[in-house]
Amino acid sequence: AFDVQHDDQTLTITTFLKATRVPQNEGVLFFHLFDAEDNFIMGDDRLLHDGFYPTPEWKVDELQKISRTVLLNDLPAGTYNIHMGIYSSDTIARWSVDAAHTPANHADVIEIATITIDGN
Repeated sequence: AFDVQHDDQTLTITTFLKATRVPQNEGVLFFHLFDAEDNFIMGDDRLLHDGFYPTPEWKVDELQKISRTVLLNDLPAGTYNIHMGIYSSDTIARWSVDAAHTPANHADVIEIATITIDGN
């Protein structure tokens, strides 16, 4: 599940994650914004729980609530797609995801929302 709130200056995303097996490496959660032409615009990559609850300590099926607020840095008016995923902090290899919102041919990223910035 995802909750996405935004105005023209900030974006807040809350998501719930669950490990199907105990991660062996520390995970980095990313949110990336793409414009209508699928160009990468900006991203926010940080350790899950900002490193306060390392992913190798997670329990299988334990629900993790993650909230992030990022500045949109005066993005121009337009429509933006938000992608989310996790990668290993030491190898940069993306973790596979299991969600209904996975774009075709991408088993390691979830398209969680489309937002519109008015630019006012």
